[in-house]
Amino acid sequence: MVMLVSGRVAPERTAVQWLSFQEAQNRLKSEPRVIIMDIYTDWCYWCKVMDKNTYEDRAVADYLQGKFYPVRFNAESRASVSWKGKSYDFNPGYKVNDLAISLTSGKLAYPTIVIITPDDRAPTYLTGYRKPADLEPVLKYFGEGAYKTESFREFSKRFQAVWR
Repeated sequence: MVMLVSGRVAPERTAVQWLSFQEAQNRLKSEPRVIIMDIYTDWCYWCKVMDKNTYEDRAVADYLQGKFYPVRFNAESRASVSWKGKSYDFNPGYKVNDLAISLTSGKLAYPTIVIITPDDRAPTYLTGYRKPADLEPVLKYFGEGAYKTESFREFSKRFQAVWR
């Protein structure tokens, strides 16, 4: 069904099927893929807007499901999380889980997208709200494997946007 919003066709909505960080790690063993992690908090307004406007967009959700292991991680999680043989716990001093601190090099903002490649490169992170069109080049850079052979700058020069 097509809906009109302000005289324009609204994007179709579908939900991303989020995995836990442990589920993504388990899947990496049999099929290496890039992990895309949405770091959020329950109180974050822009996290909720991004859920609705970006992650529920059909093009974004379908692309994430087909190319990535999409993970949602509450930065304020008190659960212990393991990654690469190290355990990360809730840090009462910062009131966040140390995994969120580690993956963002201590530069936490909400929402934050962290991209973890299966070849042990340093995680890439993007802070702040992103519309589908803003996220498209980044997702396709990693999803198509261009990060293995060229810089994002080179990729961006030839990139043709499709999402609106």
